[in-house]
Amino acid sequence: MSQNKLNGTAGSTQYNHKRIGTVICLLLVIICISYAYTGFAEALESADDLFYAEDTTWADDWYDEPEAAPASKDKLAALHQYHQQMARHFLEKASELPEDSQIRAVYELYADLLSKPLPGRPSEEESRTYSEAKLSKISSQLEPAAVAHYEECVRAEPQITSDLCDIAEAIGTEMFGLQYRIKSAGDDEEGVCRIADKIAEIISEGGMTGNPLTYEEAVRYITDIVRYTQAGTPDTLTENYLVTKGMLEERGYQLVRLRNSWQTFTEKAPYRGVNTLFVSPDGVTFELQFHTAESLVTKEAEHYNYEIIRNPRTSDEDRLALRAESYSMYAELTEPAHIELIH
Repeated sequence: MSQNKLNGTAGSTQYNHKRIGTVICLLLVIICISYAYTGFAEALESADDLFYAEDTTWADDWYDEPEAAPASKDKLAALHQYHQQMARHFLEKASELPEDSQIRAVYELYADLLSKPLPGRPSEEESRTYSEAKLSKISSQLEPAAVAHYEECVRAEPQITSDLCDIAEAIGTEMFGLQYRIKSAGDDEEGVCRIADKIAEIISEGGMTGNPLTYEEAVRYITDIVRYTQAGTPDTLTENYLVTKGMLEERGYQLVRLRNSWQTFTEKAPYRGVNTLFVSPDGVTFELQFHTAESLVTKEAEHYNYEIIRNPRTSDEDRLALRAESYSMYAELTEPAHIELIH
């Protein structure tokens, strides 16, 4: 009988071991199925947005990893090399134009600027002196509502400039034309105050479209008193935009308008660039453009055609010819990689 008990105990032990083994196997199977299902579900979810997931991962990864600073140095070196290349390119284009050509003068000017380091971040004292000089010239040229708006923008400029320079340094790029970051309220070559003239134009356009505006309302449509241009190469412009937008939003800025004219470029609208409007944490709207050296210089050169085209005294025949010339100038530009992601 003792032997039977021992046999029963042994059998029971073996049975329990089998049960435990079976349970462990079932648990392992459940875990494997769970992981497989999760991966499959994630794959299905990402498939709906595969295009953007594949093409924006590099930007998101770069932005999330501060230790990528050495990469920003490489990007900055590549930007400088690109600017040297563009300086030679525009000198060559200038040599093909008549000596008295205004476009030739623009090409020569920017070839010289691009061959040298871009002006860096202004010091606090430089920024304050710059702002005060701008403010001192406006009180006699604009009505009180415009003066107040101009002052509000100019007082917010130093912090905006500092934030944009921080971001540019972090991602390995630079800012074009920081010395022109505040729109002058001074007279142009014909003695017209540019901001006052623009306000009058906005009021006139409002009246013609059935949307009459008061002077105070029209003033708020001047959104480029503070304006900036960030430098990029055809390889980095899209990445720069995506990362800059994310970093600005983290600092409390808000994107309120985006125009990617690389995607809407036509013969009737011959312009290529990325133009944005952001609102600062203080509520000041400013313009931020993203350009390659090639698109920026072409914009500046084509500006002369644009002014003639928009002049009501220009004949239809001349206007068509100038539009065709502008289209040809922009059509030659190197399109930035992944530009379709900016929308």
